[in-house]
Amino acid sequence: MIDGIMAKEDGKADKPYRSEMHRKQRTKNIALMLLLLGFSVLVYFVAIVRIGGGS
Repeated sequence: MIDGIMAKEDGKADKPYRSEMHRKQRTKNIALMLLLLGFSVLVYFVAIVRIGGGS
């Protein structure tokens, strides 16, 4: 907490704990979330088509 306050007073970044590793992990997590969301939407639409007798 004190480090964050000190960093703001010094004009540094708001979140000094964010390293390159954290940014890479966040990017991977967002990509995985989008992949899972896309897969879920695909399964939903396939289910709707099958229930509706579209095949």
